[in-house]
Amino acid sequence: MIALSRAGAELLRRLQLVGDADWDASTPCEGWTVRDLLRHVDAGNRMTVEALHGGSREQTTATVTADHLGAEPAAAVRESIAAQEAAFAEPGALERVCQHPMFDTPGRSSSAFGSATWPSTPGTWRAPSARTRRSTPSSSRRSGGASSPWRR
Repeated sequence: MIALSRAGAELLRRLQLVGDADWDASTPCEGWTVRDLLRHVDAGNRMTVEALHGGSREQTTATVTADHLGAEPAAAVRESIAAQEAAFAEPGALERVCQHPMFDTPGRSSSAFGSATWPSTPGTWRAPSARTRRSTPSSSRRSGGASSPWRR
């Protein structure tokens, strides 16, 4: 669970760097904006909580395919990270059989919480630094131009 906590903390650190104008910026994930990427992570976190709490395959599928970000996407992501960490900390969580949308998996399986950790892996995506945001035109960031902080 240490890796999950570290990944959540790193994602929260990077989330602080995302300004209002950055949600539509491109990421190294071709065709994905920052909002798309964080929607995916948020939905995966929420799906995992649903699965760890005994949700059916239909429930976990509905959760993972919905957009929960709303008008306050950063707050939604923070909430889902905290909820997922709390769900994994519950007694017996790692021994539960979870109904992932595609297969059954034990709670301890990395596939049950992989979506929470991969975007936090260094190099997967980068939030712009304050200096980069000031010096890079918004249109360049959105188009994923060579000077984009979202490129590897």
